[in-house]
Amino acid sequence: QNKCFKSLQNGIDYFKEKLDKKELVIVAGTTYYLNYSFDYLVGEDNWIKRLDEGEKTNVRLSLDEVGMPHLFILIDIVDDGYVVCDTSFNYFGKMPVQDFHRAFTGLKGMKFLDGHEAQNTNLPYQVIELDYQDIMQPNMKKWGLEILKNCVNGYTYADKVHITMYLSGEINTLTSISIGIQAIKRVEYILDGILLEASDKQMLECIKDFLQPTFDQWEEKYLLFYDFLKDFNKYCRLPNGILEEVDDVIIIYSKMLDEIKTVNEDNMYNIAEKIVHQLRLTYQQQKILFERLKDFLKENYVV
Repeated sequence: QNKCFKSLQNGIDYFKEKLDKKELVIVAGTTYYLNYSFDYLVGEDNWIKRLDEGEKTNVRLSLDEVGMPHLFILIDIVDDGYVVCDTSFNYFGKMPVQDFHRAFTGLKGMKFLDGHEAQNTNLPYQVIELDYQDIMQPNMKKWGLEILKNCVNGYTYADKVHITMYLSGEINTLTSISIGIQAIKRVEYILDGILLEASDKQMLECIKDFLQPTFDQWEEKYLLFYDFLKDFNKYCRLPNGILEEVDDVIIIYSKMLDEIKTVNEDNMYNIAEKIVHQLRLTYQQQKILFERLKDFLKENYVV
């Protein structure tokens, strides 16, 4: 159940009490101040835009979705920070004191939001308390298959979402981008169109402001997916080569990101054409990967 405190100090006192009892604490907070997340200090205007889009589309544009704080685990309090574990970002390490306090305070503490509606949907100083009595050891194979089924469905049947991209003062509404193979085809289609019609300035903006954050998020999702599959493989043997195939996808996204970081006015069209080519390759690659996982689920999943 959720538990909220009246002040930051009340929450800190609670943390110390729980940690003294050798109990971990599940903390709710905003990813804007998590020093290890891709949302970290992304800029006030960008953050407000994400919150606005989250309200309009009711989709998760960041890990701090409107009305649903991000959760992470507090392990310890040390002299110069807080030791946390956050499986969403595959992170175990220290957070600076100020960052932790701001994250724990949440959207309510962001003065730059200036009464934004999202501030009314996030409670500050919030933790999650669990009742550990009568907890039974889960069937890891069963739960793993359920998670895998949801992942496969999400990657292969992801709905299209409308977002807005700004190019040189013009507003372009593009159909995008969750994750999965349908999103790959959509980005390829968008990029093909921009190659034919966009100005040089728009092309550069598209690569830097649209493609880079998109591939950042896709790579992050696949890294998490790889970690899940690696753990799940301990409880239920995956088909040969699956982990290697997922790793190959990560490598492709990493190479595309490396290309994007070198983009300039002289090479941008060449890089855009390379990206289109890589998208076509990874689309076929991922299509085969998920067909194999679907076949695996048919053989192993019991409703």
